[in-house]
Amino acid sequence: MKTDWKIGDWCEFDGTRALVYMIIHNKESTIIRYVTSGGTTDYFILGLHARYKHLPDCTGWDWVEPKPIKLEVGKWYRRKDGQIVGPCRSSSDRSKEHHPGAEFALNCYWYRADGTNKDEPLQVIEEVPVPKGAYRPFTMQEFLEHVDKNFKDERNDDPNDIVQVDILYLGSKVVEFDNSATEYTLAAVLEQFTFEDGSYCGVLKDEFK
Repeated sequence: MKTDWKIGDWCEFDGTRALVYMIIHNKESTIIRYVTSGGTTDYFILGLHARYKHLPDCTGWDWVEPKPIKLEVGKWYRRKDGQIVGPCRSSSDRSKEHHPGAEFALNCYWYRADGTNKDEPLQVIEEVPVPKGAYRPFTMQEFLEHVDKNFKDERNDDPNDIVQVDILYLGSKVVEFDNSATEYTLAAVLEQFTFEDGSYCGVLKDEFK
């Protein structure tokens, strides 16, 4: 009986992970022998025991099965080659025309909604937080555009300018600093606080837009 299983593969059953150490092919069946982390050995007949799940991508006892990827505009991701890419954008009409299924773009490469690409090393494997290095501090003008309309300040656009704030606004997202009207530099605002959506209190640098 043909099978995709091989010695060294992993499986799970009833919440237990096991390592395959022997495969016996008979005329009408395939016997899979395995050992658990506790040293228990046993076997099952392939095709007769549905509770045994083959884990062809598993790399060890502590391996965690990756969650399915669903790309979203504005999110950042890690590729299979280890690179952090983002923010995710909708694919251009031209890309969709030349690459059927191309719905999104990450760093000039097109992607399907599940994070796959024609080149395996470029495939997306997980979502990651927005890299802090992708942001710079607000200028004073930009800061004023995101705070309460009653807040006024005439100082220069310097990241070291001191600002006094209680609540910072970004569209409908609000971040409360504290109730003491503490003074912060614009650089400190970026360093210490994030918006409710997880983005940093600054502006995406041009190269990441």
